Amino acid sequence: MRTAALVRPAALPHCLFVAVCCWILLSRGDTQARTSASPSGTYTVRIPSQAAEEKSSPRTFTLLQLRREGSLLREHRTFGYLLDVLWSPDERWVAVNNRRANSGDYLWVLSTSDGEAVRKPEDDLESRLRDQAVADIERLDKQASYETLDRYWIDAVEWKDANTLLARFRGQYYAQGRVLGTYRYIAEITITDGAAVLGGWTRFVPDRQ
Repeated sequence: MRTAALVRPAALPHCLFVAVCCWILLSRGDTQARTSASPSGTYTVRIPSQAAEEKSSPRTFTLLQLRREGSLLREHRTFGYLLDVLWSPDERWVAVNNRRANSGDYLWVLSTSDGEAVRKPEDDLESRLRDQAVADIERLDKQASYETLDRYWIDAVEWKDANTLLARFRGQYYAQGRVLGTYRYIAEITITDGAAVLGGWTRFVPDRQ
């Protein structure tokens, strides 16, 4: 039977030093990952590490903040931490990938003119993207259906142009005690008149694991 290796007493100071250094590096990386500035430096997206509490429930949440030249433009209540920030070429829009640990990802699209969310988590567009992706994937693989869809994630990949964002659907399928596979599906989200509109899919990548 395999057992854990013991650390000799003489090695403890060295191990402690390494642990402290790793903690410092991870802390710095965590701080940097929670803030992202636009290429021009005009706008900043930030999710403070301190969680806030709901008065009516024990749940905690974080705040997604958009700032212009240092001043708070708008903030939205969310959960988790900042993962990726993608600015449109003209910096008119910003797509934010917000990680919620094992609960999946949130995808936001904010207007830098007023901070309004033109695409936010769990809206109608997310449902349409999920339904469209699952239906198209099932046409190519009959085992991949709503019945076998175990979990899915939606995040932003890149801006195709100033008003078109490429979003990725990743679906993991599970049946009969095993993972059938994970499929990646790329679709277009176009910002038109301040609203996010779902377009057709551009790439379909089977990724069996």
